[in-house]
Amino acid sequence: MAQEVRRSGLSEEEWLARGYPRIRQLLDSGEYPIFSKMVNQARGPHLSPDERFRYGLERVLDRIAAGLPAPAGPSTDDRENGPR
Repeated sequence: MAQEVRRSGLSEEEWLARGYPRIRQLLDSGEYPIFSKMVNQARGPHLSPDERFRYGLERVLDRIAAGLPAPAGPSTDDRENGPR
């Protein structure tokens, strides 16, 4: 984001304001609850831009991880018989 802001020649506030109508449209649609949650939680003024990015990335990765199959563990036979 910082690179895009620099390239635009706008301040960060101006750059964010430029994208606000589209963000508002997505939020108002109600079709993207995870996106809405991320936007609302990222508004925290106590977070630096890097912290906001890290927080958002962690939420995306958490969601991806939730959809992955559980790792295969030892079979029932292995647990019952112990180490060989």
